[in-house]
Amino acid sequence: MRRVPAIGLASFLAIGLGVAASAATTPGMSLFGDLRYGPEFEHFDYTTPDAPKGGTMRMSAIGTFDTLNPFVVKGVPAAGIGAIFDTLTVRSEDEPESSYGLVAEKIELAPDKLSVLYTIRMDLRDITGEGAPNVPLVLRRRHKSRKGG
Repeated sequence: MRRVPAIGLASFLAIGLGVAASAATTPGMSLFGDLRYGPEFEHFDYTTPDAPKGGTMRMSAIGTFDTLNPFVVKGVPAAGIGAIFDTLTVRSEDEPESSYGLVAEKIELAPDKLSVLYTIRMDLRDITGEGAPNVPLVLRRRHKSRKGG
């Protein structure tokens, strides 16, 4: 009787490792068909990399806020404050349901599309130009949610 669970566990692990080994590494992921841009693309076709940089952006919203930290559980964060953070991926506006790595350098999507593995870029910089702290993103977010800071 003890061999049946052990054999089942071994076969489950073998299947899981086989699926993980066959995951495709890509610069992005798409729900419909192939990606439009290859692994070495530098900007989307609809953007202009030579566009002027800088300026002031003013946004308005109805309502109030009591914190500039969008990760706290208590309080009301300012509207649009999440726009100051980069995300793991960014949507492509010229192809349906496709996203490419922004903070993520590469994306490994399982063939059954039930799991995904992100590889974080090592050359990340914060607004001051210094290297981003080498702290796992999930742990940092959980800590900020619990501590409020």
